[in-house]
Amino acid sequence: MELNALGQAAMGRGGGTASIDNVPVATNAGGCCWPDVRTMVLQIGAELWAYDTPSGQLTRIAPRGAAVLAARGGIWAAWDGHGVYDALGREFPGADLGDVGPDASLCIKVDRNSFGPFDVIERDGSRWQLTPGQATEIQLLGQGRAIWRDVVGGHVLTRGMPPPLITTPLDRTYQLTLVPVDGVFWCLYYGDGLRFHPMDSPLGYLVGPPGDTWSPRGVQVAAGRVCLKWCVNAGESPGSLRTVWVDLSRPRVDLSVGHEPPPPPPPPPKEPPVIPFDPHAVTFVDNPSDLASWAQTAHITSIDLSTGRICVDHDKRSGPGAWPDAPFGDGSEGRCQYTLGLCLQINGTWYGSAVIQFWQGRELEAGGDVEKIAKDWYYDGRWVPMTGHQPVRGEPVAWFVAAGNLRDSARISVRERSDFVVLPFGENYVSGHEPPPPPPPPPPPLGDLADRLAHVEAALMLLAGKLDTMKSEIHTDLWNEIESAFGHQGGSRKVALRTDNGHYLCAENGGGGDVNATRDAAGGWETFEIIPQ
Repeated sequence: MELNALGQAAMGRGGGTASIDNVPVATNAGGCCWPDVRTMVLQIGAELWAYDTPSGQLTRIAPRGAAVLAARGGIWAAWDGHGVYDALGREFPGADLGDVGPDASLCIKVDRNSFGPFDVIERDGSRWQLTPGQATEIQLLGQGRAIWRDVVGGHVLTRGMPPPLITTPLDRTYQLTLVPVDGVFWCLYYGDGLRFHPMDSPLGYLVGPPGDTWSPRGVQVAAGRVCLKWCVNAGESPGSLRTVWVDLSRPRVDLSVGHEPPPPPPPPPKEPPVIPFDPHAVTFVDNPSDLASWAQTAHITSIDLSTGRICVDHDKRSGPGAWPDAPFGDGSEGRCQYTLGLCLQINGTWYGSAVIQFWQGRELEAGGDVEKIAKDWYYDGRWVPMTGHQPVRGEPVAWFVAAGNLRDSARISVRERSDFVVLPFGENYVSGHEPPPPPPPPPPPLGDLADRLAHVEAALMLLAGKLDTMKSEIHTDLWNEIESAFGHQGGSRKVALRTDNGHYLCAENGGGGDVNATRDAAGGWETFEIIPQ
């Protein structure tokens, strides 16, 4: 979500609805941005379009799409999964997009698959390094100034200006952005509520309550008045926008720790919803298609998204019995212990793919940014239809890990996986506190049913064989009992059979006809011969 100088909010995420201030503009659209006050640039399908707000006219401006967009200073820049390109016709293959400044400066990560550096290219083509390391929440401020967060330490760093005063601990400070107000910068960020204050003073305003807060932005639209907006879900869907107008003449409060007004009590916990899920009904993309049938030897122990980073732990990551590092399977020398994956429900169908590779000792935070799954996980055509899909808060998802490198359906030596933990996106999880189990899966398809019937038939044939064996054993035991009773070993034996009421069994006419138990004495027709078999 981005604001123009009038305070209008351009909203949209991959595959959803693009809107301005909750009013839909286009469907099947992606990210949006403002190169100037009247033009919104957005992705529709796999192309870039410009929307003129006064006339409502849409014009195609590039035949390529963009998983990430940024714009200011009259230009836009896009990252399409292969590199960065911009409105000035510049191409940066293999790079990642950081930000565009108010003076049309452009920040890129030189090699997307590295940990840095990040460079800034000015409109005149001159270039300088912003930071040699990994960075996030980058904001170019013009005149060589910038602010960003160091990924490794989580520290807020600046260039060309002093560091800002932050009123909450850094591990509880999220989505920091600077807003120009009367010639100075004010800090806008989430920390137990949305906070707004000058970057050199803790005296300001608590403008939003604790709760879902995504992409907070601000702009001064008149003397003494600032428009602040944010979304209450990561998908930036129409209806999710919230707006507060700040009157700077109002008394300010001390927002530093221990002085800020107490937030309202949290709502009572809700029972987690039951989300139907059957891993065998999932279509796995760019992974082995039979992943669901692999042996479940691991268990997810925790899922923590509270810091803004995706941290998923499991009991095969370390310690005795941990999965070993294995070759990538693509001919390279790289090794991979396991791959972290996600299942998404798109148009009523579950799709899944494990994409984030971990080797032994790699930090859990390497799972990436909660808000950048569409950009950092499913960023090109290998993952269609998951490509560009950013889960919104509350959307059902399933987390899992599997041994080895699953990307590009690489050859796997250890066919083992974890359980699938199904949660509304944005919620955390600790093993032992899982939601209620899902209902049983639907009946199997006809093909699976035929296979199961074949297994049942084989089991019945095995049982019939065992019964024949038991019958033979019973026959032998019975004959032994008869021989013991008559004191006779080997050969045949003639006997008469008498009922419990004194009648003898008779083969009428000496046999070949009826058999009755009606005789009072035993004669030839009442005599039978027992012959061993």
